[in-house]
Amino acid sequence: MTCPNGLSGQDGRVLVGSCNLSELTAWDLDIDANVQQWFPASAGGWAKAIAGPKSGSGSFTVAVSDEDTTQENFSEGDCVTLYLYHNTDGSVQHSGSAVISGVSTGADLSGPVQMMTYRFTTTGAWTHTGF
Repeated sequence: MTCPNGLSGQDGRVLVGSCNLSELTAWDLDIDANVQQWFPASAGGWAKAIAGPKSGSGSFTVAVSDEDTTQENFSEGDCVTLYLYHNTDGSVQHSGSAVISGVSTGADLSGPVQMMTYRFTTTGAWTHTGF
């Protein structure tokens, strides 16, 4: 029996510019088209649609670490170039410019590793490789 070839999240990574986020725990990206609908009489009660401009947003989460100095290189409002990888060889990736729109962090007094989540909004066209 042959095992399927899928992508495992365990190989994901994020680069901010050329800096690797070594303490990355997760990332996500949503790309949407501004779809407009209209309801012409000729469509027999069905809507028609056309895709307009695209936009995107997402986030990445890192374990807070004084050893990962890349985490300190950007904050909300900064424009960065992001490379979001699904796998280690980089053959499946998304990349483009983004504005850091927010940062979330906190403290859990029960002692687990503390996390920091960076939210971003895409700016300009993004490329998608390997899909």
